Amino acid sequence: MTLTDTRVLRVDVVVDETDVGKIKVGQASTVALESVAGTRFPGKVIVVAPTATVQQGVVNYQVQVQLDPGNTASIRPGMSATAQVVIASRENVVVVPNRAIKLVQRNRTVTVQLPDGKTEVRTVQVGLANDQQTEITGGLVAGERVIIPSTTVASIGAPGGGGPGGGGGPPRGIPGGRD
Repeated sequence: MTLTDTRVLRVDVVVDETDVGKIKVGQASTVALESVAGTRFPGKVIVVAPTATVQQGVVNYQVQVQLDPGNTASIRPGMSATAQVVIASRENVVVVPNRAIKLVQRNRTVTVQLPDGKTEVRTVQVGLANDQQTEITGGLVAGERVIIPSTTVASIGAPGGGGPGGGGGPPRGIPGGRD
């Protein structure tokens, strides 16, 4: 029989060599567990390995995150987890979804809806970013409306008929059509 002390829970995280330089002991972290969907557990980085491990040509570093005590009763040793480490944060800044930003001739741009309903493409300067949103440090002010490209796909064919099998033959003036 093996007894495990679950009063102090730690998560071993594998970090890519391109990101490890941004991670420092003491940084805040949040941990999500596949088995406890929708819940994030706060913690902090307590170890950043000084040497790398190489597996199949990929260089990674081990980082250990200690979870804050309390509200961890649902966590068991060996569970799969994903950790996010806060490397920088800012408050009271203008942010837009990443998909609103386009790269045009080496400039980052957004499309802004003007008060008269027209749109304008603007070059913006960016700051911090994560996988979902980017800080805008110049070119846009709080309260302006940014157009976010739609991810929906328009259906083929017009509403009200004219789709496959409709139409009644070629139009007039086309060989085989009506005169």
